[in-house]
Amino acid sequence: MKKYILLLLSCLFGVNADSVSATSWLNGWDAVQAILVRIVPPSFPAKDFNITTYGAVSGGTTLCTTAIDDAITACHNAGGGRVVVPAGTYFTGAIHLQSNVNLYISKGATLKFSANPADYLPVVFTRYEGTECYNYSPFIYAYAQTNIAITGSGNVDGCATLNDWWAWKTTGDADRTSLMAMGQNNTPLSQRVFGSGHYLRPVFIQPHSCTNVLIDSITVLNSPMWEINPVLCRNVTVSNVTISSHGVNNDGCDPDCSKDVLIKNCTFDTGDDCIAIKSGRNNDGRRVNIPSENIVIQGCTMKDGHGGVVLGSEISGSVRNVFAENCAMNSTALDRMLRIKTNSVRGGTIENIFLRNIQVMNVASEYIQVDMYYEEGDAGTFTPVVQNICVENITGNATTRVFNANCYVRSPVTNILLKNSNFAGTTIGTLTNVRKLQVDNSFLSSVVPLLPTITSSYNHAERYAAKTNWGWSDVTTGFTGNGYMEPTDSVNSIQYTITTTKNEQDSITWTYANTKTADLTCALYLNGKFNQTVVFKPTTTWASKKTGLNLPTGINTVQLISLQTIDGVLLDKFTVTYAGIFTALNTVNTDNSMNIFPTLVHEQAKIHFTQLLQQNSTLMIFNIKGEKVREIPLATGTTDFTFNRNGLASGVYLLQLRNSVEISTIRFVVE
Repeated sequence: MKKYILLLLSCLFGVNADSVSATSWLNGWDAVQAILVRIVPPSFPAKDFNITTYGAVSGGTTLCTTAIDDAITACHNAGGGRVVVPAGTYFTGAIHLQSNVNLYISKGATLKFSANPADYLPVVFTRYEGTECYNYSPFIYAYAQTNIAITGSGNVDGCATLNDWWAWKTTGDADRTSLMAMGQNNTPLSQRVFGSGHYLRPVFIQPHSCTNVLIDSITVLNSPMWEINPVLCRNVTVSNVTISSHGVNNDGCDPDCSKDVLIKNCTFDTGDDCIAIKSGRNNDGRRVNIPSENIVIQGCTMKDGHGGVVLGSEISGSVRNVFAENCAMNSTALDRMLRIKTNSVRGGTIENIFLRNIQVMNVASEYIQVDMYYEEGDAGTFTPVVQNICVENITGNATTRVFNANCYVRSPVTNILLKNSNFAGTTIGTLTNVRKLQVDNSFLSSVVPLLPTITSSYNHAERYAAKTNWGWSDVTTGFTGNGYMEPTDSVNSIQYTITTTKNEQDSITWTYANTKTADLTCALYLNGKFNQTVVFKPTTTWASKKTGLNLPTGINTVQLISLQTIDGVLLDKFTVTYAGIFTALNTVNTDNSMNIFPTLVHEQAKIHFTQLLQQNSTLMIFNIKGEKVREIPLATGTTDFTFNRNGLASGVYLLQLRNSVEISTIRFVVE
């Protein structure tokens, strides 16, 4: 069967102003090695401090908190080393690490944590769901320490159940609401005191404001809330850790406002997100205003959870430069591969997110979710920005859809590249307010290319309200239909579906703005064939452009394609002067998946086929009037060929490959 070519963005011969920024983020993987060089696990003196020497007793009933604390203090005062938990079960409350201390949990050893809240007092400075406060101590905690570790092949068991910590999810609602209000109202930290008499759950492991942190080879069980939560940390390694905890809000590893973090060869079997990258919540997150950045995820297995790699929702300080590779996600109990959750109360910027070589044989919902309506929804004034997402070499099977993107008109998710991926037995899903989507050599099965439709619930009054100097007052009066076009959008085009009951001479009138000093020209296609050029003159206010068009009886597709490579007409309201009905969508051109619109600039161009041509083919070149200007025969087995412009004028041309099979993508490069 044939594989059809799909290019969702115009490929340009030459460089334009937009390609510089696009190229820089697409080369993001080049930054990983420099990040990894900076992430160096701490080392410790070869000195051991056995907790039994300081009075710890195995058996799981005698509280050993003081003995463990004494061993840690002795180790720290001696210049550092290992605090050894030997084989056995040791009952304990809060453990506070100090600089140069490696808490080593031996094979066969278990730290069994108390369910008595009093064993986690006095309160400490911490974060609860991205808002700073004083609360019960995390089970294992460190504040402003350097060179700390938790290692060994033993277990840490939070012993949380529905009869104690997990029940606080409901019991603590009033305290949670109170803390969120304190953060929103800038209540002084000294007044945000919880703990005794309150019900905010502590997290399991939280190094706070620490440098050089290592968590390696331990098994984490039954956490009261989030399992591993580095806050405001730098140089963090979480490696070879197994997490199995299915309580409410049991995230696996949540770096929060942290920089240079490596999460490697870990297994997540969790009751919530496997890895969730955060940076503070709402106003309190903006007050601290520190992003999470340079997060590298390698070789992890995600068995259960709401998302494999997640960003948010506590994201007000922003997140950037996240790299996940060589991971396995294969469970119908896992909801999503990549999950981004935010809203206009959170705000912040999420950018430069890269995933590659991910095996996703089963997930319950979708592969990629971008949700700007999480929790509070669009109820704030801090519009989030989500941009630059590159997903490649994904092998997937048996989920309902690839995408579920639900974003704002004023802030569409921008720059998504999906390449070299195969999603058997699924659909493209939903893409609402997405800008600059490119799908490259990716299939819903071995023979069906991805054909997404991008929709936009456009509100032009909102989008251009800032342009008061143009002198218009009520641009919504008489508005009919939805849709807009900017040549920086995904395919530089807008497509209308117009239904008419009779063959007649009609016309379309657009309201437009051209803020440039030169004419901006578009090619108008009717039912897949070039019809005419439409020229939009420069304007200082909104203007109208009327174009005559003979619409045949039935359903007609009218597409307007920008011929500019950068900037262009702001195309808004349109009306049709006949008694038919119409809809308008900002949509990808799918009328012929083998067609692309490059701009011929250089004298010579090279075309590369990612697979051999399986039969003799012909490359046809047409100008924007639909006139054939070149016909190039291609022999079976062709992978590359070069052709000269040979007198073709600069401009936009249609290239169409005919009689071809087994070709998934054509790439054009400048030589």
